[in-house]
Amino acid sequence: KGEMDESLEKYREFMPMLQDMAELQKILMDKRSKRGAVDFDFPESKIVLDKLGKPVYIGPYPREIANRVIEEFMLACNETVAEHMYWTKVPFIYRVHEEPDTQKLKAFSEFSFNMGVPMRLTDPVQPKSLQEVLEKVKGRNEELILSRLLLRSMMQARYSPESIGHFGLAAKYYSHFTSPIRRYPDLMIHRSIKEFINKGIEGERVKVLSGLVAEASTNSSDMERVADDAERDLDALKKAEYMSLHVGEVFEGIISSVTGFGIFVILPNTIEGLVHITSLYDDYYVFNEVHMKLEGENSGKTYSLGDKLNVLVAKVDLDSHDIYFELEEKEGAEGGKAPGGRTRGKGPRPATTDAAGAPAKTMRTAGSPRTGSAPRSGGQGKPRTGAGPKTSRPSTSSKPKTGPGTGAGKAPASKSPSSRRPSTKKK
Repeated sequence: KGEMDESLEKYREFMPMLQDMAELQKILMDKRSKRGAVDFDFPESKIVLDKLGKPVYIGPYPREIANRVIEEFMLACNETVAEHMYWTKVPFIYRVHEEPDTQKLKAFSEFSFNMGVPMRLTDPVQPKSLQEVLEKVKGRNEELILSRLLLRSMMQARYSPESIGHFGLAAKYYSHFTSPIRRYPDLMIHRSIKEFINKGIEGERVKVLSGLVAEASTNSSDMERVADDAERDLDALKKAEYMSLHVGEVFEGIISSVTGFGIFVILPNTIEGLVHITSLYDDYYVFNEVHMKLEGENSGKTYSLGDKLNVLVAKVDLDSHDIYFELEEKEGAEGGKAPGGRTRGKGPRPATTDAAGAPAKTMRTAGSPRTGSAPRSGGQGKPRTGAGPKTSRPSTSSKPKTGPGTGAGKAPASKSPSSRRPSTKKK
């Protein structure tokens, strides 16, 4: 207590204001929640590099009260500026977000229902209905999975000279005003506001500015996609480099996606990898698209979204940024360990995180046998008859080509899995 008091002593004069800010943040957040704003609380990846640019730590980026205060204040500011400028009739760049595609949302609703989380669909759809789904799974293993699938079902936000509202924020007026030093649309509207205040915008100038605003909206939306792709590619590269140092180690994770060619597992440190179906030797597994499961034909064992698994880092491809896992022990997804499961021995089970909050690791000696596994050839495993080809993971951008699921048990044809995930930063 004394140490905490001493650390805060030099900020004593600011404490009442900071406490008021924290209270106001909660009021603003509750107000947004009541009107139906959808809050995707995805863990962002914090990647720490050394002087040579090599990753030395990767983990979830903490979202503290300070982050929430800044976020709520920025949202309030962006909405206020957008509404004020809307009524001036001055050409302006708005941040807009259309309603979700009906078919994609219907597919998500069916999947959510099959997971035991019914969704109330209305016409037109209301953001509060989506918010209710996220509230039902908050704190559960299914939260991350359903959040990601829901995000894929929604449209991508973009810039527009027309104010048509922001569905995800349940806001009638919205803009990006608060970051002119790093976002061009913000800089553009700062210039427009300054001109409007100092000289006014009338007559021919309105026509000229209208053209500039329309062009800037289109270009900014296009460049945002390029920047997002570059950011995801860099994150994937650094995650692959990091995991290449941990080949042979075992981590605990949860199943984040199930496809016809295998299961994706995400670790507590936000890194994701593929357990390819050809590495599941104990049975012939069939993809159940309706319930998003792999089901063993003989054992009845299943692998479903949200199940916890221990996985061994088997291989990392630095060229494609792909990370491959194998199951560390035979576990039944429903009801714990399945018959024939491999055990560690008599010692205590290690913790899943270390003192720094990173996932705890255990090492299996290279070349040690896997109980119940078929013999290997060249270290890659022998594909089973009828097993799907190596295929790529469906795109996880917030505007996918298809809705949840990939198609009646058939995987898309491409060469290697991709562990990209949807961008969740921008609103």
